[in-house]
Amino acid sequence: MKIPLYLNNKKIVLSAEPTESLLSVLRKEKLYSVKCGCQKGMCGNCMILLNDKSAASCLIPVGITRDCHIITLEYFQSNPCYQDIIAGFSKAGINLCGYCNDGKIFTAYTILKNYYRPTLDQIYSAIKNLDSCCTDFSTLTNGILYAVAEKYAREGKSVTLPKRNVSIIDLKLLSVTPTTFTFKTTVSKGCYIRSMIEDMGKILGVPLTMASLKRTKQGDFSLTDAKNLAEILSTNLNIETS
Repeated sequence: MKIPLYLNNKKIVLSAEPTESLLSVLRKEKLYSVKCGCQKGMCGNCMILLNDKSAASCLIPVGITRDCHIITLEYFQSNPCYQDIIAGFSKAGINLCGYCNDGKIFTAYTILKNYYRPTLDQIYSAIKNLDSCCTDFSTLTNGILYAVAEKYAREGKSVTLPKRNVSIIDLKLLSVTPTTFTFKTTVSKGCYIRSMIEDMGKILGVPLTMASLKRTKQGDFSLTDAKNLAEILSTNLNIETS
């Protein structure tokens, strides 16, 4: 079947069976940013923009995309919003692994496009089913909020991140050099560590930025509870399925 459509802003004609998934066809076109994940349209690893709306390409029969506009991450990188998102993710300390980029970036784009000042509930509703293989949902939420600020800064608009009631439960200075200092802190849920450091700089009268962040505990989980792969493989796991 011949299927005319617009792929990454170019009009092309695809030759494919109408029931073949768009994911499969895109990979045959050597667009490898789309990945095969859960194949249920939930994880986001195969996400594309279909007529400027995020969509799971694994669930879309290519036959219904006639005359549609399809954008993959390869082309979206030229969109100014992509740079806003990457800058926001960087500020939140997110290092994307490459496998789940599509879901996180296109979901962030959808939020930036649909909400002037997204709430935490709106963000969580959008990201809750994404594959979280390289970052936790709290950090991803922060990255999206930073991306919102980046977008409006680029557009010359004023925007402030939503205020949160947070607590600094404990803070201990570990080391000091002429240019850096290291500290350990325990904070309540929802605390922006980068923002906290910027506020510390304002109090001290010097510009401060975060060089690195190491999470040793989140909620009830601690790194001391973690196991390496060898330990997991050597354990007899009893897994019940239903």
